[in-house]
Amino acid sequence: VDLVGGITCVAYGIVIPCCFAVLFAKQHVIMQQSKIFFIACDDDSQGKVHLRLEFCEKSATFQESKTANLLVAAAAAHVAVHIRGNAAVELHKDEVIVTSLDGDSTQHHTVSAESLILPMTQKHTNILNRNAMMRMLTERILLEEAESDRIMMGAKRLLCKYASCRNVRMEVALKLASMALVSVVTARDGPWLSVAICLAMALVIGVARPYAKPQVNALQSFSFSCLSVAALGFSHRFVQVARLALVAPLLLVVVQLLRPDSAQGLALRLQEELKDKIPEMQKGEVVEVNAEQLRLL
Repeated sequence: VDLVGGITCVAYGIVIPCCFAVLFAKQHVIMQQSKIFFIACDDDSQGKVHLRLEFCEKSATFQESKTANLLVAAAAAHVAVHIRGNAAVELHKDEVIVTSLDGDSTQHHTVSAESLILPMTQKHTNILNRNAMMRMLTERILLEEAESDRIMMGAKRLLCKYASCRNVRMEVALKLASMALVSVVTARDGPWLSVAICLAMALVIGVARPYAKPQVNALQSFSFSCLSVAALGFSHRFVQVARLALVAPLLLVVVQLLRPDSAQGLALRLQEELKDKIPEMQKGEVVEVNAEQLRLL
């Protein structure tokens, strides 16, 4: 047991974090391109939204194909957050125009940790959500361009699991938390230390929301909270409470299955749909997309 524990601690505490450090450094270099431009948004009197690609320096520029991909990603993020129903997308040289075909754009109501701490209107929250989705889609475009880097290509699936590639550090945090839980099992205050570790991880994941899918964020945070309750239940001989705490995440999964979609998932689908139609849009065609999320109830 001591040998297995020692090997686990070395692997989870040293080897794996070092590997992730190399990956984090490489993705940080590749993602520098996302910091030299931003998307400007303007509304006109006809209800059309103009999304333009603006560079921090006037001399900076991208290839036409890359610019089109970035503009399409911006349109997908805007539609996913602000529009429910059908929308028309027009692609031009330096901008993309989005028009809601089912009336005025709707406001996607969300509750975030920031809105609970600071007074923010729903409009500001939606803008922040849209910008976060734009960054997520932009990073995926940059990852696709790094085809020559075998490390990045091998880690693409792992990186795309997160809302931002820099959130891959959460993998290190999870490994360190696992190592800490193993090491405190035999300690005198093991149950309380386990509770502290689990609650800390639940709080970090709940506030940071590192994963691209909000369902995963909720499930991870809730699971760590249930682990803390289970630790208290086992330490105080409340077996039924501990068992219920261990079953609770499964019940949450069942509830999430009723609404498996999200704005982030919708944005990814819209990006793929619009990306395939870029040649048609470059010829002046207007593409119509549907911005409805999948819900069983």
